[in-house]
Amino acid sequence: MDPTSRDLHELRLGLYGTAADRERLLGEFRALLDAEAPGRWKLLTAEADDPVDDELTVADLYAELPVQWRAEHPAESPGERAVFELRAGVLATFPEARVLLDALTRAVCPDPEHPGPCPVPWSSSGVTPPLDPADRAYLAHHYASLRTP
Repeated sequence: MDPTSRDLHELRLGLYGTAADRERLLGEFRALLDAEAPGRWKLLTAEADDPVDDELTVADLYAELPVQWRAEHPAESPGERAVFELRAGVLATFPEARVLLDALTRAVCPDPEHPGPCPVPWSSSGVTPPLDPADRAYLAHHYASLRTP
């Protein structure tokens, strides 16, 4: 893979939050992607029971997030919180995709060194690069429209 050539990538962040958290973060992600990758991105959401691969669901992949929240809020009810994943397809070089992923994580947690827990527990499963035929097919299926002007 040529690191200077733009290709399709998917940036994934798992979160444990409310519907309001999701909408707020979607708005922040859209604004960030509009500024940093205009016309070269598409956002998708995945619910807890959506598959990640043949064996795992989104809830399985991010199973630690509800556990983390409960440990950090032992006296509180999780209420409407649920695991979900925000997926940003981008047409970018691999280094650009990494920078965008870092920026998206800062939208969730602006100060990684802050004391105490994040208001919305999160985890990044990283950048899905187009390395093998299965990844290429997946990325093309979901994000091929990013290749057309």
